[in-house]
Amino acid sequence: MKEQNLANIKSGATELDTMIEEDGMMVRVYQNSAVTTTPVTIKGQYSGQHVNGLYRSTLFWVKGPAGWQLVCDELTALATK
Repeated sequence: MKEQNLANIKSGATELDTMIEEDGMMVRVYQNSAVTTTPVTIKGQYSGQHVNGLYRSTLFWVKGPAGWQLVCDELTALATK
C-alpha cells in the first residue's frame, strides 16, 4: 500500500489542489493508541480519480518510545446534503 501511494504521488496520479480541515475533529485515546476523525474538504486527483467534496479523514496513531506515530489513515466520502 505504501509503495502504491508513493508511486501515485511520483506519477501525478495523486495530486491534491486543496485539503481543508473543517470544524469537528474528534480524538479518542485508548492507552497507547489513538484515533482521530476530522471532516475535510478535498479537491484534486487521488489515485487517478477526480475528487471534489467532503470526506472523513480517520487517522490511527500508536505511542511508542519515540512518541506518537501515524500507522494508518483512511478517507471516506461523505454524502452531500
